Amino acid sequence: MKLLLLGCSCIFFITSNGQALQETPPLSDMPFSNRLSQYRIVYPTGVNGETFYNGGLEYQLSKKLAVQIETFYAKFGEVEQFNVSVLFKWDVTERLNIFAGLKQLYETNLATGTSQLMRVNLNFGVGYHLNEDVLLELGYHQQISKPKTDAFGRLIPKQNSFSLRAKW
Repeated sequence: MKLLLLGCSCIFFITSNGQALQETPPLSDMPFSNRLSQYRIVYPTGVNGETFYNGGLEYQLSKKLAVQIETFYAKFGEVEQFNVSVLFKWDVTERLNIFAGLKQLYETNLATGTSQLMRVNLNFGVGYHLNEDVLLELGYHQQISKPKTDAFGRLIPKQNSFSLRAKW
């Protein structure tokens, strides 16, 4: 029995290691669905009725260039906020990429029915793939729009920030 199991194991490992690797077709020959990745996250409703949704698409334009569109929706109380960002990603190496793009935040007051563009950010940064499933990104977000006023007439200062995020 041991000899049979050893023989089957040897045959399995020899044949699996001897097979040729599958080549990926050039990007122009790839179907649309292989160049597009997407995600959607729906968060549980909060205690006070807050709702949050997050989603995104990434489309591979060429072997090294991709465009990424992300959205984030939040509703809390009488306020709805909608973030839209468009980023271009350039693969410097197989694991390292740089990105740059714009992010816009719209806010709607449901009580008054008014909406306004709250801010526009210029985002840029660097991403690093730890492995095939984990991506770390370090970014800087510079507000390029004029500061707005809040509901009490106070000036909201420009919001510039760093971010560190992981995707898996």
